[in-house]
Amino acid sequence: MRLPIENIPSSSRSIAIGLVVLIVVVYGRVYRLDFVHYDDTEYVWRNAVVLKGLSLDGLRWAMRTGHASNWHPLTWISHMVDVSLFGGYPSGHHLMNVVFHALNSVLIFLFWTHVTENRWPAALLAGLFALHPMHVESVAWISERKDVLSTFFLLLTLFSWDRFVKQQRLGNYLVALMCFVFGLMAKPMVVTLPCLLLLLDFWPYERHRHPNAVTLVQGVRAEGSFQRCFWLAVEKAPFFLLSIISSLMTVVVQRKAMGSLEALPLTVRVANALTAYVRYMAKLLWPSDLAVFYPFPESLPAWQTAASLLILLSISTFLWWKRKEYPYGIVGWLWFLGTLVPVIGLVQVGGQSMADRYTYIPSIGFFLGPCWWAADRIRHRPAWKRPIVFGYAVLLGWMGALTFIQIGHWQNTLTLFRHAESVTGPNHVAQINLGVYIAERDGPEAALPYFLRAIQIKPNDVEARFNAGLAFRKIGRYAEAAEHYRVAVSLNPGYVEAWNNLGVVLDLMGNREAARTAFERALAIDPEYEAAQINVNKLERKSP
Repeated sequence: MRLPIENIPSSSRSIAIGLVVLIVVVYGRVYRLDFVHYDDTEYVWRNAVVLKGLSLDGLRWAMRTGHASNWHPLTWISHMVDVSLFGGYPSGHHLMNVVFHALNSVLIFLFWTHVTENRWPAALLAGLFALHPMHVESVAWISERKDVLSTFFLLLTLFSWDRFVKQQRLGNYLVALMCFVFGLMAKPMVVTLPCLLLLLDFWPYERHRHPNAVTLVQGVRAEGSFQRCFWLAVEKAPFFLLSIISSLMTVVVQRKAMGSLEALPLTVRVANALTAYVRYMAKLLWPSDLAVFYPFPESLPAWQTAASLLILLSISTFLWWKRKEYPYGIVGWLWFLGTLVPVIGLVQVGGQSMADRYTYIPSIGFFLGPCWWAADRIRHRPAWKRPIVFGYAVLLGWMGALTFIQIGHWQNTLTLFRHAESVTGPNHVAQINLGVYIAERDGPEAALPYFLRAIQIKPNDVEARFNAGLAFRKIGRYAEAAEHYRVAVSLNPGYVEAWNNLGVVLDLMGNREAARTAFERALAIDPEYEAAQINVNKLERKSP
């Protein structure tokens, strides 16, 4: 696919090269980072299919699997390619994430330079994207390949769409649609892209002003504003249809990871979503106390929810009021709000209240308005140029330093989760992952206090109970192991591994009938679960 930029000026090439150099300098240390136990085991480190590298069987598996509660075959394929190129060592995988991040940063600069014909605010935006500390999670975490990869295809979709806007031919449209499909196959978070295309119609394309904006639909000439908006929406119907299909598929594969309405009532999720928006804004403006996991708060004071709602409404109202004077302001703001919707927690997946990685695409919109506002100020008041440029250079240096430091926390599981707990306070996920790390290094008895601490923090956490049961079983305390497994299956009756392990410890305690029942429950959930099949056969052989 040819990008819709025929001749890149030498000054733009210099800026693009400068972005890459900055990223290499700041992110170069990822080469020495290890795998972490948090998801990397599922995605690469101990994934038997991925570790075989790229193969026909692997391609079939990638297209069919919902492993890790996601359908993202291109992400799986990219990991397989990495294994084929670099083996099972983490260095190459980390560096490929950096390559995609550098490509994304350059594409952001080139796209906004092209569509606005304004190079310097595009450079400001790309620099903030390239070096913001909140993006460390998306780049330094091997499991977040899906973030950088899906964003790459999202940006290619925008380039293709730009070509279609300029030359409304079916071929250009289909290329944009194909790139969008690839983005969805990398990570479904890009489902909001059709809405971004509508925002771009408002600014910078201003297609809502032109009667001939939609020419692909034969005979369409919309004189009224409402008619133009209608046809602009119709034009994107296939994109919306793909988003709906992807969303439904995501609901199906993530149903086991989703919080139930009883566990997290809608009112709680709405309150957390409102406060999370403001917390994201605060961390984007002042990136401090960043962590790989932010626990869901035990309670949210009503005043925090009300204040968050007031802040969001006030900003939205002001930018809507100023939409004609500063169209980039409302476009950037709605980009930020809209692209966070799939991950803001209204449909809760996992136990986090927010996540740094979720800002990878939304941050583009968040910084869009301020960058173009600064360019406007310089144009109208040239005396502002020097202080604005100096302030931006200081800001970029500060963010680069913070990013460099933040990367260091990702050295391994121990450094990552010790840092997480130091900035978030009691953190059950940090304790579980520290326990898993300690268990492998020092044995189950040394890890047991971490799992028990996780249970103390959050008694109804299934993984904490499962790992505590595993540790008790390995040190021969079978009754206590059985108790934790019973709690785990009561909290999640579909937890196949917990039912199987419960059967194992009951058998070790001499209670074969109860063990058989547990194995049969596991097989009722997953008839092809091999470990339970083997254990049932062992019981049969033991029977007189």
